[in-house]
Amino acid sequence: MKAKVGTPYYIAPEVIKGDYDEKCDVWSMGVILYILICGAPPFYGPNDLAILESVKKGKFEYDSNINNVIKSRSAHLEGHFKGVQRFDH
Repeated sequence: MKAKVGTPYYIAPEVIKGDYDEKCDVWSMGVILYILICGAPPFYGPNDLAILESVKKGKFEYDSNINNVIKSRSAHLEGHFKGVQRFDH
């Protein structure tokens, strides 16, 4: 795959570089999970270009004061996944 398509918040660094495969979807799912738990995307900026630069760097920070909230939301989310059937392709 070579086309660069995607939403800046969810796009994997490999997609930005133009050399990626289906594994980039795992990155996007991780971003979605991060948003569900933390309430905000891990990579951000004032515009799409800044967000893409943040994604390429792969570094993010979150407010350490929300650790208890993260633990609580993670446990709650984990409870929803119990009993979900896994499908192998």
